[in-house]
Amino acid sequence: MCDDNRGQMEEPGHADSPAGGFLEQVEVGEDRTLVNLRIDPLGRDWLLRVTGGEAHVGAVATAAEGQVQLSVVGSHKEGPLAEICAGVWSRLTGRVCVAVVGIHQDQATRSEIDSIVDNVREGLDILESRWRKAGHAK
Repeated sequence: MCDDNRGQMEEPGHADSPAGGFLEQVEVGEDRTLVNLRIDPLGRDWLLRVTGGEAHVGAVATAAEGQVQLSVVGSHKEGPLAEICAGVWSRLTGRVCVAVVGIHQDQATRSEIDSIVDNVREGLDILESRWRKAGHAK
């Protein structure tokens, strides 16, 4: 918490946070294709974490006002997923969304990779459904 007048950190559920502190987590898949998506309010904006297998930071995307900026760590392959996740949540909520994606499975097969991608998309669909069901629409 900041204790001076330069700024204040907001707790989830704070009246000024998006949708009064909407916070959700969902797991989709099983075994090596299990992914976890967690959306947290960050002031008026959003932080979406997508992990699976050995969690890490592979790519970070920031979406705002229809634009997406991407940063990929080294040769990691999560960039497209980070862009999709940040873009989807930002368009849905009308707010800035930072998506941090890190999914690692040693020697993943093409089939496992395809399942992981499908599971991330399904997780986004579930989060979107929960958002709308809670009565939040842009």
